[in-house]
Amino acid sequence: MKKIRIGLCGARGRMCQALARIVRCGRDFEIAFGVDRRTDTANEFFPVFSSFDNVPQADVLIDFSSPSLTSLALDYATEARLPIVVATTGQTADNVQKIHDASRRIPVFFDSNTSFGNCLLLKLAKVAAEFLDEGFDVEIVEAHHRIKSDAPSGTALHLAQVVQEAKRNTYGKEYTLSQGHSSRRLERQIGIHSLRGGTVVGRHEIHFLGDDERLEIAHEVENKSVFAHGALKAAKLLLTSPAGLYDMNDFSKRSLVTRE
Repeated sequence: MKKIRIGLCGARGRMCQALARIVRCGRDFEIAFGVDRRTDTANEFFPVFSSFDNVPQADVLIDFSSPSLTSLALDYATEARLPIVVATTGQTADNVQKIHDASRRIPVFFDSNTSFGNCLLLKLAKVAAEFLDEGFDVEIVEAHHRIKSDAPSGTALHLAQVVQEAKRNTYGKEYTLSQGHSSRRLERQIGIHSLRGGTVVGRHEIHFLGDDERLEIAHEVENKSVFAHGALKAAKLLLTSPAGLYDMNDFSKRSLVTRE
């Protein structure tokens, strides 16, 4: 069986290295090339380039890099008509627009968190937000390792967006976001708190705090391979998808939970 050839954007990063280890031990994929700002250390089983100029042919791109490299990866994928998985967090508004523009020509997967459990966390948060009335305050707490560059995490912002939409659709009122304040909390306000330290891979909690009762929903990732498995599944499913914009919610309905 012919293996699916992957181009890795951000090849020297920890996420792409975790993905490469999975690919090396599997049967369905091979890495055609990597792109990274750092090319000084030779990789023992795939070449790494500093740009997309003259890279070998691939079937799909997977991006775990930085917003600046994501922009270049989108340009290359659109020109080469390659599906692309964008899992880089902290995207700029310009990049988000570029992602939407690219999805009109090629299949694009865009999600800040490629774990299966997180996909369910978002669904549970939506159900809780619709069910619990305005007497319940909403607070989100996220924790990641000390070198994560963006805060709050993309997943925390996604959780807040899910609650905002659920509350607006259910009660017709807008909930605002707060990332630190020196006065009493406001009604219909979603607090977001970021913890950075140690080697925490990723934990997200959403708290619904009412009078004399509270509901907490939490999800924790213990190994980065969780994200790699999700990205590989997304890459495989993009190959049979038409041009468009996809996320974990779309693919959760298409046998995404079967791991490699």
